Amino acid sequence: MAKWNQTSVIRGALRRGFARSPQVQEVKYSKRREVPKYKKDGTLAKRPKVEYHCAECDGWYPSTGVAVDHIEPVIPVDGGFVDWNTFVERLFCSSENLQLVCSYKKKDFDKFGKPSCHHIKTQIERTTRALRVLIDETIPDIEDNITLTRDKKDLKQLNKDLKKYNKAKQTKEDKLVELEQLSKEHFKG
Repeated sequence: MAKWNQTSVIRGALRRGFARSPQVQEVKYSKRREVPKYKKDGTLAKRPKVEYHCAECDGWYPSTGVAVDHIEPVIPVDGGFVDWNTFVERLFCSSENLQLVCSYKKKDFDKFGKPSCHHIKTQIERTTRALRVLIDETIPDIEDNITLTRDKKDLKQLNKDLKKYNKAKQTKEDKLVELEQLSKEHFKG
């Protein structure tokens, strides 16, 4: 049986409520177009096909292939989760902070020839957030250990750990730069 995660349940309920908000409906309606739909026999169907415009890649997608995305993330990239009041305030923002982006399932990546813009943006935000948290948490620990260390043997071990950390930090920072480059290339065209 799956573990109960109260935080995830609350976050999901808030996001589902937000999905029905007037701000979301306004953004979706503003990026909508109707295209004539034809039956197999060549006659015009009663209802037109509805497509939505992605703000990042300029493509047109069906309603199942788009998501309303916060331009400024609900959970800040540089600080992580603050509190529920901040979460709700950032979630229920004005429509100026919202954009419509393509968001289809991973299994459809081949169909569209690329990962969805929402997937890429979300992965970049999550990775950046995780790396910043890791770096912010690790640096003070190392600095505290340096001031507390008096023994030469401990200091040697600490220097080894510091070198490993710096190498890992550089790798992570390189990964951040690589992710930013990939996103710029993807969102260019």
